[in-house]
Amino acid sequence: MSTKWNAWSAIEQTGALLIVRLPSADEALSVAHAAIEGPS
Repeated sequence: MSTKWNAWSAIEQTGALLIVRLPSADEALSVAHAAIEGPS
């Protein structure tokens, strides 16, 4: 699990920010991974 500093550094370096809000943390993580990978 990333620390807040690592997460902030990644945002600062890439300029990318993705916010996913779903009732299930597992589902949110799955959607976030799919968004990052893009279309298959």
